[in-house]
Amino acid sequence: MPKLANKSQLVNISKGINYLFAVFVVLLASLLVFQTTTCQGLVAVGMTGKSPIIDINKVSRGYTLITPISQRSDTGGKNVVYLTDLYGQPVHKWTTEFAAFYSVLDNQANLVTAIISPFDPKNYPTGARTGLIQKLNWKGEKIWEYKNDLIHHDFAVLPNGNVAVTVWEKIPKTISDKIKGGIPNSEFKGEIWGDKIVEVDKDGKEVWSWSAHQNMDTNIDVFQPSTARSTWTLLNGVTYLPKDPIEGKEAYLISLRGVNTVAIVRKEDGKIIWRSPKGAFSGQHDATLLPNGNILAFNNNIDAAFSNPPTGSNITEINPKTNEIVWQLDNGAKGIENKRFYSYLVGGAQRLPNGNTFVADGLQGHMFEVTADKKLVWDLVNPFTTPETGIFPNNAMFKAKKYTNDQVDWPTKLKSDLPKSAEVCETLDRFI
Repeated sequence: MPKLANKSQLVNISKGINYLFAVFVVLLASLLVFQTTTCQGLVAVGMTGKSPIIDINKVSRGYTLITPISQRSDTGGKNVVYLTDLYGQPVHKWTTEFAAFYSVLDNQANLVTAIISPFDPKNYPTGARTGLIQKLNWKGEKIWEYKNDLIHHDFAVLPNGNVAVTVWEKIPKTISDKIKGGIPNSEFKGEIWGDKIVEVDKDGKEVWSWSAHQNMDTNIDVFQPSTARSTWTLLNGVTYLPKDPIEGKEAYLISLRGVNTVAIVRKEDGKIIWRSPKGAFSGQHDATLLPNGNILAFNNNIDAAFSNPPTGSNITEINPKTNEIVWQLDNGAKGIENKRFYSYLVGGAQRLPNGNTFVADGLQGHMFEVTADKKLVWDLVNPFTTPETGIFPNNAMFKAKKYTNDQVDWPTKLKSDLPKSAEVCETLDRFI
């Protein structure tokens, strides 16, 4: 039969328990202090008002490239492009010569960025103009540039190193007189401007081009009633396709905001071989081709604010062979965690390697990531700002991009996409 502890032993046990409890209290207090000081510094405000990471097990591990929009061309090297970890903390930065509009990374981690070079706005039909594309290496050194005062909105880096840019061009009056719709007498100095895609090589030599007014249909592609007649098609997105999903040929996927159309242009002859069905998109941005052959786009839904009841934007995946919408991240009660997102200008959507969808609600400077079944796993409001930005909030983005380690050969070892301190914070969040 086991012996019972004597009084002295019981006292010692009691002291030990009290000591352990005191140690626990001190440890807990220390953890709370750590949580309050260190962790709060990592927290960035999103829809949840908490840590950007909502589900560490389902979020796509990687880095986000953020280019806050600026409409000023006189920043003089004060504009910064940020590569951030999962907490929105910078792991690398590039400083641009003038204000940056939008940036991507190539697979060698060179930054390719559209820059707003100095210009006189009175000479252009809209403020949506950049004028300069530059490639900067990891150190921020300029290794290539292409200047064209008429460059605007988007560009695409081709596998062979060529770059395709969207540029403005005047539409001949014989064609512009046939374009219907829009606000009467709202032309730019009596003229209508259209779009051109120009592909240039590493020496800046033009090797291919495509004009919208030569290939669009003035009977089908009409101005919307509330749209100024200064710019017709407003080509805000261009993506190179080695093989299109319709014919399997070299092509470009383009987004034409001015006529609510996403289209595929066959490169060999410039013919439009597919266009989105009427009503599928409204003022959309960032159309991309998915590995499954479908097309994903940020559908701004520009008239959503005036609907009854007001709705918002959505992310739409469409099968171009059937014109069927196969997946859609809606807004409002049908949207992400019943949260509404709406960007009547700018915005982007990206399907990630793990099947999640990354969304940039550009006008709000709001980025989030959802699973295929539309569960929110990551949420961040852009913490970086620019100088005066005209019509945009100073943390707005044209779009943003996320990169995994499999997509980019980083020239230097980055900090983890989840810093050690952040890993501790995540654990404490669940524990405390």
